[in-house]
Amino acid sequence: MHKPNFSRFEGTKISSWLAAVKKPVVVFFWRDNDSFCDEMRKVAEGFAARFQEEIIFIWMEIDNPTQTMAQEYLSVAQAPTVLLLEGNREIARFSSPSSEPAMELNFSRVLPSPQSTRSQPPPAAVYTY
Repeated sequence: MHKPNFSRFEGTKISSWLAAVKKPVVVFFWRDNDSFCDEMRKVAEGFAARFQEEIIFIWMEIDNPTQTMAQEYLSVAQAPTVLLLEGNREIARFSSPSSEPAMELNFSRVLPSPQSTRSQPPPAAVYTY
């Protein structure tokens, strides 16, 4: 899978890319030097390591002006925000968790269980913008 160039996408291109992806996508919007973002990032990184075969993870800095199209298309106005998408459908959205255990509980409700018995496909990419 090639790296999606969200900084160059218009809404229709983001939609086309998401529709073509065969795995769920987690998009993490973060802000530098923000305690909630740091807390949420630790949890998201743990899930990225745990679900590297089943899910594509994309990290996007919310204050980055090149990410405006993606932020607008996905209706994200604050950080931290984590979206779980399947195709063009939003499955879950998490913002400003009160604690790491609460965020983990929310993720565990919507992410698929790891399948350790199947053959090992190439790991999913984690993209940072």
